[in-house]
Amino acid sequence: MKRSEAFPSKYLSKDDIHGPTVGTILKVEIESFESEKGTESKPIMYFSAGIPKPMVVNNTNWMSIEDLYGDESDNWTGQPIEVWVDPAVAFGGKRIGGLRLRAPSTSPAAAAAPGNGSANLATGEQWEMFYSLAGTLEGKGIAFAEPPDNITAQGMLKVIASMRAKLAPRRTEAEITEELGYAPEPVKVQEKGSRAG
Repeated sequence: MKRSEAFPSKYLSKDDIHGPTVGTILKVEIESFESEKGTESKPIMYFSAGIPKPMVVNNTNWMSIEDLYGDESDNWTGQPIEVWVDPAVAFGGKRIGGLRLRAPSTSPAAAAAPGNGSANLATGEQWEMFYSLAGTLEGKGIAFAEPPDNITAQGMLKVIASMRAKLAPRRTEAEITEELGYAPEPVKVQEKGSRAG
């Protein structure tokens, strides 16, 4: 049994999302609830389709939706939104993962993103790979800038390839020598058209 099954929550959590999930926004309401800090009021987003529970909307996610659909939450009703788990979300200095919101790659908002044209946007899986690699790189002290939300799938593949290259850089001759315990013989490359002999 998972913790989310033993202690079910009324609100959406990362345990409820098993990959990028697209839903339709029904409404956003301010609700009060008890927490460790006492009674708190927070915006709660309800969905009419696609997402199983209402979601507490933090400031980061609010700004993401605002960028897509404007600053009036009453105008968000009926709009598509993609919920995904970002493994890079940190709380109290510890990377715990958390929910993030963005335009689905097939939504009109995503298609209208500046500079996107009709190109396909990066997939949810590509974004998950980016954040996973970014976390690994960060752990090695290597910073990597987040690509724009409207990056194409092809562009994201290039970013991911670049990140993977940073994780597995070419080894120097000294590193190879140290690993092998001796210096390897240089490889002789035969010129095109010449014969060995």
